[in-house]
Amino acid sequence: KYDLWDDLLLIWSTDNGGPVGNAASNWPLRGSKATLWEGGVRGDGFITGGYLNQNQRGKISEGLMHSSDWLPTICEIVGITPANKSILDGMSMLDVIQKNAKSPRTEIVHNI
Repeated sequence: KYDLWDDLLLIWSTDNGGPVGNAASNWPLRGSKATLWEGGVRGDGFITGGYLNQNQRGKISEGLMHSSDWLPTICEIVGITPANKSILDGMSMLDVIQKNAKSPRTEIVHNI
């Protein structure tokens, strides 16, 4: 009735691995929540909606992305330029999401 799907971009993302002490499993990854192993820092997510490029639907991206990348990505989607981009740790991943481009991120710093 309202044709909301065409403009929708639904983002679902987890923050980190589950706590194995509470019956969570991060298998096949080693480690758990509060550790620096992949099981403690790697997460899954998905994106869907009419805004998503038709060619990207159902695809899996292996590109490196950090949760801090969501802010600049969403800002680019809605046409907002952050006031002081130099203080952002994130990078826009819009081309990765829409065009299957290579991720501009080559590393993620943990445990500063």
